[in-house]
Amino acid sequence: MRAMTNMKKKLIVVGLGLAVAGGSYAAAAALGVTSTTLGAGDATVASCDANGINAAYTSAYNATTGVFEVTSVDLTNIATGCNGKVLTVVLSGPLASTAVLDTATVTAGNTGSETVAMAAGADASDVTGVHVQLNG
Repeated sequence: MRAMTNMKKKLIVVGLGLAVAGGSYAAAAALGVTSTTLGAGDATVASCDANGINAAYTSAYNATTGVFEVTSVDLTNIATGCNGKVLTVVLSGPLASTAVLDTATVTAGNTGSETVAMAAGADASDVTGVHVQLNG
């Protein structure tokens, strides 16, 4: 008799489990999503400058800090197709204080060069990279 009671308990637990699982499935099916399409994809974005931009920086001595700091980044070889685009320049290096970011807009009538003045000078001896991004 006791074995029968344990069997009934197990069947009840399994039955309840199936009921909960079935109810969850039914609830998900009843969410009522109304969109008839779903999409995802990727696209190639054409570059305005196919052969790259050259970058060099200018530094000046800061008597307050006692170090040479990067004051501007000179960019050359900018294609005319980039006119009106926003340039973002980031200086990088091994020290957190080296990460300096500034932006400028490539002027219409661009002759292939732009100078981006850096608002906060980074210690020139710590700069190991100049990164340029064009947006727009």
